[in-house]
Amino acid sequence: MQIPIRFFTCGAVTSLLIGHSYGESFRNDNPREVFRLDDVRYSGSITGETPENAWMSFSLGSGPHQRVIFDLERNDDLFSQPVLVRNLGQDGSVQSVHTVSAGIHLAFRGRAWVEQGRGGRTETGGQSGWARVSIFDKDGEQVAEGAFSIGGAEYHVMTDSTYRKTISVGEPDIPSEEGRPYMVAWRESTKVSLDDQELKKRQTENSTCSISDVELNQKVLHMPLHSGNLLTRQNRGLNSLNLGSLVGSTAGCPKSKQIALLGIATDCSYTAQFNSSDELRQHILSQVNTASRLYEQSFNVSLRVQNITISDRNCPSSSSSSSTPWNLGCGSNTAISDRLQLFTTWRQGLGSDGNAVWSLFSTCNSGSTVGIAWIGTVCSGASGRTQGTPGTNVVVRTRSEWQVLAHEIGHNFGAVHDCTEDCDSGSSERCCPLSQSSCNANGQYIMNPASSTRMTEFSPCTIGNICTAMGRNLIRTTCLSGNENVTTISSGVCGNGIVEPGEECDCGGTEGCGANSRCCNPTTCQFAQGAACDPSNDQCCTSQCQVSGLGNVCRASIGPCDPQEVCDGSSPSCPADVRLPDGQSCGQGGNDTRCASGQCTSRSMQCSMALFNSTGQSGSTSACNSNTCQMNCSPGDSQSSCQVTGADFLDGTPCGSSGQSLCYSGECRASGNRGGGGDNGGGGTSASSWIDQNRTIFIVIVVVGSCVILLAAWCCIACIRRRSSRSRRAETSQARMATLQHEEPTLGSGQSMHVSMSPPHGSMATYPRPPPPSRLSRSTTLTHRYA
Repeated sequence: MQIPIRFFTCGAVTSLLIGHSYGESFRNDNPREVFRLDDVRYSGSITGETPENAWMSFSLGSGPHQRVIFDLERNDDLFSQPVLVRNLGQDGSVQSVHTVSAGIHLAFRGRAWVEQGRGGRTETGGQSGWARVSIFDKDGEQVAEGAFSIGGAEYHVMTDSTYRKTISVGEPDIPSEEGRPYMVAWRESTKVSLDDQELKKRQTENSTCSISDVELNQKVLHMPLHSGNLLTRQNRGLNSLNLGSLVGSTAGCPKSKQIALLGIATDCSYTAQFNSSDELRQHILSQVNTASRLYEQSFNVSLRVQNITISDRNCPSSSSSSSTPWNLGCGSNTAISDRLQLFTTWRQGLGSDGNAVWSLFSTCNSGSTVGIAWIGTVCSGASGRTQGTPGTNVVVRTRSEWQVLAHEIGHNFGAVHDCTEDCDSGSSERCCPLSQSSCNANGQYIMNPASSTRMTEFSPCTIGNICTAMGRNLIRTTCLSGNENVTTISSGVCGNGIVEPGEECDCGGTEGCGANSRCCNPTTCQFAQGAACDPSNDQCCTSQCQVSGLGNVCRASIGPCDPQEVCDGSSPSCPADVRLPDGQSCGQGGNDTRCASGQCTSRSMQCSMALFNSTGQSGSTSACNSNTCQMNCSPGDSQSSCQVTGADFLDGTPCGSSGQSLCYSGECRASGNRGGGGDNGGGGTSASSWIDQNRTIFIVIVVVGSCVILLAAWCCIACIRRRSSRSRRAETSQARMATLQHEEPTLGSGQSMHVSMSPPHGSMATYPRPPPPSRLSRSTTLTHRYA
């Protein structure tokens, strides 16, 4: 998917009671206002002390006592995550590898409000909001970058040098102060009001966002359910969702916090924007810290950086000389879609790394396009699977970089664009409507494809889109991990939401604990006085911080294949989740339903859900082939109108000609074989299933194989005939030689000379055999040539 470079340049946002910087706002025809942060104060030396809680304040308005205050807590989701950094040479070779240990990056999250009057503060009248910033040292000064909102208006905070490096033609400029960095904040102008027609006009003019530039995305956005070529399995049925019916639904999103690990790579143009690798790393983690807020509040998913691959600041002369072909300068005429393709191929070669998404950071836009991503590919490639397209995207640096990043990762999670026009206007692209009765989302949300007035949240439709895709297994979420499964190589850090050695509880710091602070001390990660457990980590714990009684349900059943779990009355932990074995019969009467991933279902029921968003049509819906693990369905009993959904059957669904094998990760395997790749021995992937899933490959193999066999047979026959011919000639020549040696040479005039040839005593007369044909030459007595 792609976002236009002027994606962030038009529209109005709600006003904050603040008026100028440098005594006045920087304005021109571009609807954007830039403010200087004056009289900046901190709670202390934050970069030196790395406190768990801090505050920051600054003047941003015309009033002498009007200040913005941040009440912050350290974001230990990033603070406690070690980062593996690879530095590459100009040719793409690895020059150095090192791990940045936990505790280096100071990312903060918290609240923002406006202080009005001397010594007082107010959180009324809409004058409060959120804040996400990273604090670091630059040229001896403690500075911050990130974003905050006040009264619904969103501000982006950055250093003056960062702002100047991302400025576009015609936008407000700011002066530099030699040797001393300072901070600015910018927002979309509150002085410009666009009516609906003007907004539509600007969206049409500014937007070159065409996700259909990428072939895989075309199948999600445009392709109706019909017979024809198989969709790539990565689409996984996303095109079958009725987006209007999903608006506001959170069913399917995780109940407890999940963590998505990210890999980040920078090309040479991006690296050259920074003075050092540390400065670059700080900037990247700041973008992720801000973008993570959207995913935490919308999907209960936190973003963390696991790998950063930094290209050399000097661009290679050509991609052919580099092991990272995506690393090209902006003058290479390489379109952003081509960069995505090259980057995806490179990522496939990395194998299993556990990352949900890899992002390529660049400064090379294509026209007005500043972002592109594969739709619905999250976790693909994380476990080393070679099939399908890995979750990748390209993000071009702008002043709203974190929004572009959040937008592109949204596509990786399966989101399409928000609608920008009437749904019945003839547009060929699928989009997310505002509601079931209203189509145009009016450019309010982060998945808007064009210029917008306020893009700070995901739309209710996008939330329903992604949550439903997660719940129905239409996107892979196997690489997401809960707070009890996160592997860290650092010592425990209180406040990261992970109960580590030495901690009794960890509810996520002051912001994350909320009401749970009565059970868990958010600063020490020890139980509060009188508490025996913490409900934020323990499922058999009451709101009074005591162990639940015997028999209390701690994990409800979702059906016949997933029995409920109950507390044992002595432990605060819920027993392990137990499901009936995959493939076990679970239906009533003659229903052919089996257990699959804890669900009682059948191939027909899954087809009904894919085609009609309901299992009620399963009686008139059937799977087209019992062998394959790809969900190809017929809306009736007849299989003459087979429809391609692009989804896989649930793990554990019966498959194969005998029905005794089971589907896992889209492959038909022997019962009990969940390992990667099918086994050809012992009932692994059946030949008929493989042929059905790879019909084109099979035909090519048969044709090429047949040609090879025929060519080999012809060569063998020709060789045998050649040897037979040589053998006959050799025998004939030998006979002629023997005859000539017994004849008397003619001297002429009728006279003859008698030659007596006596054999050695005691032996029969013998004559030497002629040499092999290749060594024969002319003789003075014999003039015969052996061919």
